[in-house]
Amino acid sequence: MLSLFVSLFFLSPSVHADLYTIPAGDHYATPYKEALFWGKRMDIAVSFDESAMYEFTGDSAVDNQDVNKLYGFADCKGLHERNSARLGWRFLRGQLEILGFTHRGGKFYSQYITAIQMNQTYRSSISLSPDRKQYIYEFNGVKVSMERGCEDDSAIGYKLYPYFGGNQVAPHDVSINVEEVDQTGPATIGLPFPNPAVNYKVNFKANAFEAVQVYLKLYDMSGRTVWNSPKVSMPAYEETTLQYELPHSLASGVYLALPVTVQGDGTELPAAIANQTTQKVHKILVIH
Repeated sequence: MLSLFVSLFFLSPSVHADLYTIPAGDHYATPYKEALFWGKRMDIAVSFDESAMYEFTGDSAVDNQDVNKLYGFADCKGLHERNSARLGWRFLRGQLEILGFTHRGGKFYSQYITAIQMNQTYRSSISLSPDRKQYIYEFNGVKVSMERGCEDDSAIGYKLYPYFGGNQVAPHDVSINVEEVDQTGPATIGLPFPNPAVNYKVNFKANAFEAVQVYLKLYDMSGRTVWNSPKVSMPAYEETTLQYELPHSLASGVYLALPVTVQGDGTELPAAIANQTTQKVHKILVIH
C-alpha cells in the first residue's frame, strides 16, 4: 500500500503590513493613506497592544460606548458617511471589543462581534452576502451580518483606515498593526486529512461565502505544474469535504498543493487557508 504523508508547511505571499499610530489628541492615524476599493471581500490581520486601553470619566463617561474605527470601505459609489462597512473596536468594562460598524443611508449602526486579547494577531474579513443585501463581518471565526445600503454586485468606493472616535480624540498614542491580506477567493480551506493519508487520497474541509468551484493545483519543487484536479462545486455557507485522488504516476517526492477557486465569471483566485493570517499553500510528501 502506498503511504501519502501530508505534512503541513506554508509559503507566504506578499501582504501589506502597516503599523498605524493615532497620536494623542487626534482622530486620524498615520501614515495617512488614500486608496480605492472595488470587490466583494476585504481580509485583514490585526493586532492591538496595551495602548488600546483607555477610560473616559465624569461627563465624558458616556463616550466609552462609542465605536472607534479599525478598517473597511466606502460602498455604493458614494461617501462613507452615506454607505460603508467597517470593523470597529472599543475598550469597555476592562475588555477589548470588536464590532461591525455600518453606515446605511446616512445613519450608522453597530453590532458586537467578540472580545479579544491584546498582543495577538487575528484574521478578520468583511464580505458581501450572496444576495448582496448584507455585510458579513467575521473576526477570529465569529460572524455577524448587518444590512447593506445597496444591492450592487460589488462594493465600489475607497478604503477606510483606523480612526479614533466617536466624539473623543485619542487620550494617548494608540498603535494598531494591520496586515491587508492579498485577495483570496470566496472559499476557506482547512488542514489536509488523514495525516498520513493512504492510496493517493487527500481530503480538505472547506467553506465558501458564495457558490463557487474549487480545484487543486499541484506543483513540483521546481515550480512546474504537474497536475490540476477536476473542479468541484461548493454551495454557499455549507461545510464541504473536498476529496482528491492524486495521480498514481507521481514519483516519490515533495509537492506543493494550491487550492484555487473559480467564480461564476471565470475569475480564478487562491482559496484562503483556515486560521492563517496570510494566503498559503500546502506541502505534500509522497512516498512509494
